[in-house]
Amino acid sequence: MKRSFYSTEASYIVECKRLDSKNPNNKSGLYNSYIKEGINRFVNEKYPTFYGVSGMIGFIVEKTDIKSQCNFFTDFESYELINDFDFSYRSEHQTIKNKKIILYHLMFDVSDKVL
Repeated sequence: MKRSFYSTEASYIVECKRLDSKNPNNKSGLYNSYIKEGINRFVNEKYPTFYGVSGMIGFIVEKTDIKSQCNFFTDFESYELINDFDFSYRSEHQTIKNKKIILYHLMFDVSDKVL
Protein backbone atom coordinates (compact mmCIF):
# COMPACT_ATOMS: atom_id res chain seq x y z
CA MET A 1 0.00 0.00 0.00
CA LYS A 2 1.35 3.41 -0.92
CA ARG A 3 1.49 5.74 2.02
CA SER A 4 1.27 9.02 0.11
CA PHE A 5 -0.34 10.81 3.06
CA TYR A 6 2.86 10.23 5.02
CA SER A 7 5.14 11.71 2.39
CA THR A 8 5.61 15.46 2.17
CA GLU A 9 6.59 15.04 -1.50
CA ALA A 10 3.39 13.35 -2.58
CA SER A 11 0.66 15.92 -2.98
CA TYR A 12 -1.79 17.23 -5.52
CA ILE A 13 -2.11 20.90 -6.36
CA VAL A 14 -5.41 22.42 -7.46
CA GLU A 15 -5.29 25.96 -8.87
CA CYS A 16 -8.51 27.99 -9.02
CA LYS A 17 -9.26 30.90 -11.35
CA ARG A 18 -12.24 33.08 -12.22
CA LEU A 19 -13.58 33.13 -15.79
CA ASP A 20 -16.23 35.43 -17.27
CA SER A 21 -18.32 35.96 -20.39
CA LYS A 22 -15.89 38.39 -22.03
CA ASN A 23 -14.05 37.64 -25.27
CA PRO A 24 -11.46 35.00 -24.34
CA ASN A 25 -9.03 36.40 -26.92
CA ASN A 26 -8.57 39.60 -24.89
CA LYS A 27 -4.88 39.47 -23.89
CA SER A 28 -5.55 41.04 -20.49
CA GLY A 29 -8.69 38.99 -19.80
CA LEU A 30 -9.37 36.22 -17.33
CA TYR A 31 -8.91 33.44 -19.91
CA ASN A 32 -5.32 34.46 -20.55
CA SER A 33 -4.83 34.72 -16.80
CA TYR A 34 -6.09 31.13 -16.52
CA ILE A 35 -3.21 30.15 -18.78
CA LYS A 36 -0.48 32.53 -17.56
CA GLU A 37 -1.21 32.40 -13.85
CA GLY A 38 -2.66 28.91 -13.77
CA ILE A 39 -1.53 26.40 -16.37
CA ASN A 40 1.89 27.99 -16.73
CA ARG A 41 2.57 27.59 -13.00
CA PHE A 42 2.51 23.85 -13.61
CA VAL A 43 4.43 24.04 -16.90
CA ASN A 44 7.12 26.26 -15.34
CA GLU A 45 7.20 23.90 -12.34
CA LYS A 46 6.35 26.58 -9.81
CA TYR A 47 3.82 24.01 -8.60
CA PRO A 48 5.20 20.48 -8.29
CA THR A 49 3.33 17.60 -9.81
CA PHE A 50 4.71 14.61 -7.93
CA TYR A 51 2.56 12.12 -9.83
CA GLY A 52 2.45 14.16 -13.06
CA VAL A 53 -1.22 14.93 -12.47
CA SER A 54 -2.84 18.09 -11.09
CA GLY A 55 -6.05 20.03 -11.49
CA MET A 56 -7.59 23.40 -12.06
CA ILE A 57 -11.02 24.77 -11.25
CA GLY A 58 -12.57 27.56 -13.27
CA PHE A 59 -15.29 29.52 -11.52
CA ILE A 60 -17.53 31.04 -14.20
CA VAL A 61 -18.65 34.34 -12.65
CA GLU A 62 -20.89 35.63 -15.49
CA LYS A 63 -23.62 33.86 -17.47
CA THR A 64 -22.07 32.47 -20.63
CA ASP A 65 -21.95 29.46 -22.93
CA ILE A 66 -19.24 27.58 -21.07
CA LYS A 67 -18.52 25.06 -23.85
CA SER A 68 -18.13 27.83 -26.40
CA GLN A 69 -15.89 29.90 -24.12
CA CYS A 70 -13.71 26.88 -23.33
CA ASN A 71 -13.01 26.40 -27.05
CA PHE A 72 -10.45 29.15 -26.45
CA PHE A 73 -8.31 26.56 -24.70
CA THR A 74 -7.19 24.71 -27.82
CA ASP A 75 -5.30 22.04 -25.89
CA PHE A 76 -8.36 21.01 -23.85
CA GLU A 77 -10.23 17.85 -24.64
CA SER A 78 -13.57 16.99 -23.08
CA TYR A 79 -13.07 14.40 -20.40
CA GLU A 80 -15.81 13.03 -18.18
CA LEU A 81 -14.42 13.22 -14.65
CA ILE A 82 -17.87 13.29 -13.09
CA ASN A 83 -20.86 11.41 -14.49
CA ASP A 84 -23.28 13.70 -16.33
CA PHE A 85 -21.11 16.79 -15.80
CA ASP A 86 -20.46 18.49 -19.15
CA PHE A 87 -17.75 20.93 -18.17
CA SER A 88 -14.73 18.80 -17.38
CA TYR A 89 -11.61 18.76 -19.52
CA ARG A 90 -8.14 17.29 -19.73
CA SER A 91 -4.94 18.75 -21.13
CA GLU A 92 -1.40 17.43 -21.51
CA HIS A 93 1.68 19.61 -21.18
CA GLN A 94 5.45 19.37 -21.26
CA THR A 95 7.17 21.14 -18.36
CA ILE A 96 10.32 23.21 -18.67
CA LYS A 97 12.23 20.12 -17.48
CA ASN A 98 10.58 17.95 -20.17
CA LYS A 99 8.30 16.15 -17.76
CA LYS A 100 4.90 15.17 -19.17
CA ILE A 101 2.02 16.33 -16.97
CA ILE A 102 -1.74 16.04 -17.18
CA LEU A 103 -4.07 18.73 -15.91
CA TYR A 104 -7.75 18.10 -15.26
CA HIS A 105 -10.06 21.11 -15.48
CA LEU A 106 -13.51 21.54 -13.95
CA MET A 107 -15.61 24.56 -14.89
CA PHE A 108 -18.28 25.50 -12.37
CA ASP A 109 -20.98 28.05 -13.15
CA VAL A 110 -21.27 30.24 -10.03
CA SER A 111 -22.66 33.23 -11.93
CA ASP A 112 -25.95 33.14 -10.02
CA LYS A 113 -24.00 33.40 -6.74
CA VAL A 114 -21.93 36.45 -7.77
CA LEU A 115 -23.42 39.92 -7.43
